[in-house]
Amino acid sequence: MPCEAEMLKNLWYAAAFEEDVPHDKPLGLRRLGHDLVLFRETGGRIACLANACVHRGGALDRGFLEQGGLACPYHGWRYGANGACRAIPSLGPDAEIPKRARVDSYPVEIKYGIVWVYLGEESEAERLRVPDFLPEYDDANFRFIKGQFPYAANWIRVLENHIDSSHTHFVHPEFGNREAPRPQQSANERTATGAYAFNRYRPRNKSGEMGKVVDANRPDIVTRLAWDIGGLCVRLHVQ
Repeated sequence: MPCEAEMLKNLWYAAAFEEDVPHDKPLGLRRLGHDLVLFRETGGRIACLANACVHRGGALDRGFLEQGGLACPYHGWRYGANGACRAIPSLGPDAEIPKRARVDSYPVEIKYGIVWVYLGEESEAERLRVPDFLPEYDDANFRFIKGQFPYAANWIRVLENHIDSSHTHFVHPEFGNREAPRPQQSANERTATGAYAFNRYRPRNKSGEMGKVVDANRPDIVTRLAWDIGGLCVRLHVQ
């Protein structure tokens, strides 16, 4: 039985928005204690490496793109997407590159306009998938608004907060209702790597200008709250 640390390591994690990865230089970032670097190969495909040259530990995110690879700023060692060194300038163009001249590389998947990086060591067949949480993403009838909200908190507390439907009545008055905070019986169901629950509650009567246009006798609000360990994803669908 794998320990919790191993289980959490063997996951996909959102590293960056796809449009935030430059086409002309690398992007350094830190995720779960890992210093990583994203860069684009020839053709624009995004790759992810450990952000330290195996030669002298130079920060690869300060390097430059060259011939479809990422070159270290210190001595110009150039790495491909698989982490193997392709060139050592000081040895000349015909030098045989040692097999141990390589850095760690990480699988990358682009989904929902996000660059997902897999930090574990499982084979492709063993990996959990990035969950199919946003089927509307490719639907032309939907417009997506992206953003980031940094939390100064442990990730477990953040995840718990997002799947805690009871707090919404007190923290989010725009769609909660603290006058009727007791949840009705909900339908819950487990999935292969997560779960979801349906909740129903009476909407709060609106005041001011909103109260003039929103019917006080409108139907109950129904929400589908889902989470998936595959990418530490949470989805709240308010109907």
